[in-house]
Amino acid sequence: MAAGPTRRGVLRVAALIVVAGLIVARPWTGWKTRDLAYEDIPDLPPLRRLVTQAASTSGTATDALFLGLEAPDAPSEPAPLPTDAAGICRLFDLPWAEGAPVPVTYFTDIRCPSCRVLEGSLAGLARQEPDLFRLRTREFPIFGPRSEAAARAIRAAQGQGASETMRRQLRTRPAPTSPEGIAALAVTLDLDPGALVDAWQGPAVAESLAEDRALARRLGLRGTPGLVVGRTVVEGALPRGTLLVLMRAERRDGPPAQCT
Repeated sequence: MAAGPTRRGVLRVAALIVVAGLIVARPWTGWKTRDLAYEDIPDLPPLRRLVTQAASTSGTATDALFLGLEAPDAPSEPAPLPTDAAGICRLFDLPWAEGAPVPVTYFTDIRCPSCRVLEGSLAGLARQEPDLFRLRTREFPIFGPRSEAAARAIRAAQGQGASETMRRQLRTRPAPTSPEGIAALAVTLDLDPGALVDAWQGPAVAESLAEDRALARRLGLRGTPGLVVGRTVVEGALPRGTLLVLMRAERRDGPPAQCT
């Protein structure tokens, strides 16, 4: 007889944890577009960070989300990142021509649930306004060895023009963590197994991912998803409506003077 209430109590606690996780993972929920505000990032001119009053009071929750989630050690050291404004502009494809799509850099982990929410918003915006933005994806694997293996597989497949095909496949199945598993995955996707395994294990992919990771850390991203929309850094899954306002504002204002 006592098992029922105990089980119900466990379920209630589990439900509360899930709800709390959703709130933390989507810190921008409830934003109104008029709340858009920015702060400069002192050591990364001309970049700025998107902030609101609500966001400034939610540090504890946001910190809790990323507590203990650290990316694995980089397999190799990336080239030093630029510190001058011109170099930083180049990293994010700034400037862009007047009226041209706004450059958006997206940091993701294949196992990140909130990333899928954000990707749905980005896909919807691309359908709504096809010329509004152009997307560049960088890998920031933080959820352990399988995330790291998946990021390597996605980047390795780029050499065969199949990075997005690989990404779609790895959303539905765990990434292999051995060369044999990667070779089998290549056969499934009609890719060259030897070339994929060589790239997956090779230094070029390792260095590329190390650069992505170093850049994410330089931006102060504590986890995924992360965006750089034009010159504006955003952490978390921004609602589609607010993301649209931000992109339109970036296109209206144009690139920062330091990049032109």
